[in-house]
This record gives sequence, structure tokens and C-alpha cells, in this order.
Amino acid sequence: MVTRQDFLTPLSPRAAPGAIGIDAVLAAVRSATRAHNRVAATSLVLRLGKWNTLLALLDATSDPDTRLRKSVDRWLREWLNRQNRAYAQPTPSQLDRITRALAENEARLEARTREEIEHAVAYWSPK
Repeated sequence: MVTRQDFLTPLSPRAAPGAIGIDAVLAAVRSATRAHNRVAATSLVLRLGKWNTLLALLDATSDPDTRLRKSVDRWLREWLNRQNRAYAQPTPSQLDRITRALAENEARLEARTREEIEHAVAYWSPK
């Protein structure tokens, strides 16, 4: 069970991106029983660091709540608009997980969003 204390330090304004672990955030999202709590928990993914943020947002596209999916769609567009500002290289594991998440959630993504994410991932994929 993820507790409030697990998030206090990483959520401080001075915390570095990536200070929150992706597994803890995804556990909070998945364990939230109310839609507004899932939206709030999902907003934490924006503090995960570039590639884990993308991975967590792709995971959240499968949520049945339309309000959450609208927020996720907006956050994915914002991620795409900002993604070239930080040249953090994804790990091979992140690339693999993102590729699988794209395939699993393909129908839930707008075509242009999916294509732009695929392009960003392809840039970093081994040739």
C-alpha cells in the first residue's frame, strides 16, 4: 500500500524530476477507487522524468474514466511539445516498455499523437 508519506519528499517544489518512482505512482493510480483520485494520482506522473512520464501516461490511457483520459491526452500533447527540450536518453528497458505500451494502447491514442511518440522512440532505438 502506498502511503501519503511516500510522496511528501519527492513532491516538494525542489525535488528533482524522477524523484518519485514509476511503480509507486502507477500503484497509486491503480489503487484509487474514485475517478478524481485517479486523476490526482495520475498528475504525479508529470514528476517522473521524461521517459517514465511517457510510459506512465501511456499506461493511464486504458482507464475507463473519460475525464482522466482527457487529462492524459492533454498531458501527452504537452509531453510531445516539450520532449526535445531535454535530451535524456531512454534506457533499453524504457524503450521496450514504451513500445509495448504503444502497441497495447494504439486504439486509444489519436493517430497523430501515436505517430509523434513512435517517431521520438525511433530516434533513440538502436539502428
